[in-house]
Amino acid sequence: MKHIYRNQKKLKRQKRRLSHRSADYNLLSYFSDTILFEYDCDSNILIFTSNITKRFHSKGNRAFQILNPQEPMEMIHPDDAVLLRKLLKEAKAMPTGQIHSVNLRFVDKNGSYCWMLCQIQLLEKEQGKARKIVGKLSDIQEQRLKEQRLIEKASIDSMTGILNRKAVDHQIADRLVSAKNGFLFMIDIDNFKALNDTLGHAAGDEALIHFTSEIKNNFRSEDLIGRVGGDEFIVFMTDTDSEQAARHKAEQLLSRIAKWEKATLSASIGIACYPKDGSTYEELYEAADAAMYQVKQQGKNGYYL
Repeated sequence: MKHIYRNQKKLKRQKRRLSHRSADYNLLSYFSDTILFEYDCDSNILIFTSNITKRFHSKGNRAFQILNPQEPMEMIHPDDAVLLRKLLKEAKAMPTGQIHSVNLRFVDKNGSYCWMLCQIQLLEKEQGKARKIVGKLSDIQEQRLKEQRLIEKASIDSMTGILNRKAVDHQIADRLVSAKNGFLFMIDIDNFKALNDTLGHAAGDEALIHFTSEIKNNFRSEDLIGRVGGDEFIVFMTDTDSEQAARHKAEQLLSRIAKWEKATLSASIGIACYPKDGSTYEELYEAADAAMYQVKQQGKNGYYL
């Protein structure tokens, strides 16, 4: 018990010492939105400047025994708290003055996550042993949102609002890495050129938008949907090995589009089963494409699995 008591007193002294030593940092923080921090390598105590309590969900705490798994850090996303602990451990072996950084998610007062750039450097060594690490947190939320908007804009087909060719190819290939099974649908609007020539491009655009809406309503929210050509679409129905379910989706879609009153719509649908018909995206795509042309050769307006 005496040993535990002595350790607790030592920890309190170290926290007080760090609090006094961070007074200069706190003064600097009043003139900036940047949050500064200091990490004592001996005590494993991480202490932030006082402005962190004004912005993030810290419950008034700004000093943490970072390597103690029982010490909660509610203001950081759990996954990112692990990243921060790992970075501080690795920083002890860094050359003095070398800057390392990582992006972390902090919880603000409203309970929303905000991206912050965390930069650290080893400031002091004594007899070859790390003593002090300093760092700062800079707000990069707006930057991340802009980057995300640009990525989304580059991934979306402007006409239909679904994924474009490049994005859907990439996402399906990624999904196949973890998927156990699924079905790839190649969907081609029948006689779309004739519709365009007869009714005009405005009517053709309206047909594309309506067709896209029916595909989205027909499949599940977790299924990947993209436009891969002028009148050609692709859907990856993930995590199912039920051929009956795949057939039902195809029949349901054909029934949906046939009910459109503004023009006669039908489609040729080719379906390939993963991994039976292909273990890679390229193999699966070729199988579904071949199945779709099988339907076209048989008179269109149908599906083939």
